[in-house]
This record gives sequence, C-alpha cells and structure tokens, in this order.
Amino acid sequence: MDERFRGQSMRRWWGRLLLAALLWSVIGLLFALPAFSSAGWNRTLLGSLAQWWSWGLITPLIFWVDERLPFKEQRLGMRILAQLIPSLLLTLVYFYVFFAVRALLGLSPWAMFTDIHMLSNAFRGGILWSWLVYWLIFGARQTYRYYQYYLASSYASSAWSAAFLRHASTRSVCSSIRTFSSMR
Repeated sequence: MDERFRGQSMRRWWGRLLLAALLWSVIGLLFALPAFSSAGWNRTLLGSLAQWWSWGLITPLIFWVDERLPFKEQRLGMRILAQLIPSLLLTLVYFYVFFAVRALLGLSPWAMFTDIHMLSNAFRGGILWSWLVYWLIFGARQTYRYYQYYLASSYASSAWSAAFLRHASTRSVCSSIRTFSSMR
C-alpha cells in the first residue's frame, strides 16, 4: 500500500514538473514571438527561453518562502511586507541562474561568472523588470491561494447549509406529524 502511494506521488510530481516546464516554455515562446520575423530569431528564442526557464527554476523557492510565512491568507499586507527582503535576494539568485542557463544554451560564456561587473550589468540589464516578475509570480500564487480558500469556505458553507436544511426539514416534518396527530 505504501509503495503504491509513493508511486502515485512520484507520478504526480513528474506530471507537475512536466506541466511547469511546458508552462514556462510557452511563456518564453510568447515573449519571443515578435522576433520570429527577423534574422537571428533562434538566438532570441533561446534567450527568452533561458529567461523564463530560469524563473521556472526560481519559482519553487518563491513558493517555499511563501509557505514558511507565519501569516495567514487574510493578512495579505503582512505577507507582502515579509516578502520584501526575500524578493530582492531571490531576484539576485535569479540572475545567477539566468546567466548559468544562458551559458548552458551557448548564449553566454561561462567566464561571465568570474566577471566582477556581472551584478552591476544585471542592475543595468533589468533588475526592476525581474523584480516585477517576482512579484507577478508571488501575486499569482496569492491569487491561487485565495481561490483555494474561497472554494474551501464555499464548500464548508454549502455543507453547513445542507446540514441546516436537513435539520430544518426534519424538524418541519416532525412538527407536521405532531400537528397532524393533534388534529385527530
């Protein structure tokens, strides 16, 4: 039984990994679409894929930090404040991952990691854009969490309503029987 559960869990994990890879690839493809009409489109496509695959690799870290926050879903303001420092740090980590993926795809040399100006180039190359992407991922996560919370509370509310109606209808049936019995 335990082995079967572990096998299902592993298949579910691989399915999620494949779905995530597909999602980040589609986003990378969409951002590269304008370059398809120009020469060198394949390099632009690889650069876009490197960018979005890197975000795909960082996203589990964003979710991990979010899961460890001591604030409930209802305290969104505190969740946002608690994310300020991790968002900056993980955005910097993103740049290292991005440069590594670019090097793996042959778009940049590995020697880039020894360049002392690597981070200053990152700051000029769009750290604010990357920080915005971080917050979009965080926002999408919060939206999903609130949706799940809404579904759970809606289900609990409907279950409560159904129980109330069952109880109320039972009482009305009993009341009707008593009334009918007293009429005799």
